[in-house]
Amino acid sequence: MTDPAPDQGRSLPAIISRYVSLLIEDTRLSVAEKVTRLVASIAFVAAVVIVSTVAMVFISLSASMFLSQVIGPRWAFLIVAGFYALVLIIILAAKRVLFVDPIARFISRLIVTPPESDKNNDKPAPIS
Repeated sequence: MTDPAPDQGRSLPAIISRYVSLLIEDTRLSVAEKVTRLVASIAFVAAVVIVSTVAMVFISLSASMFLSQVIGPRWAFLIVAGFYALVLIIILAAKRVLFVDPIARFISRLIVTPPESDKNNDKPAPIS
């Protein structure tokens, strides 16, 4: 005689309970993965911002020192400050394109899984 299948000896409530516990565990793992990816992305962006800020300070100082040899230190530092003011205005004008939309796409890709697509439905309908 062969052994019965593992689920044949169990009652329906025990099977449902096991299924629910597996669903809960899957949800926990999924949330842990998504939180890990989010925190890693935030840490990466923070590191890039810090290093970029330090680099920009030194680049700004060197540009100001170079310009100060040509036009004087006051005007050199004002020109560099004006350049950064212009960059700030451009960033504020393009805030949605540069920051809001990419962050929204990243978060939505992280939280919402794309639907399974049917290969037949992906093809455009033939034109008659």
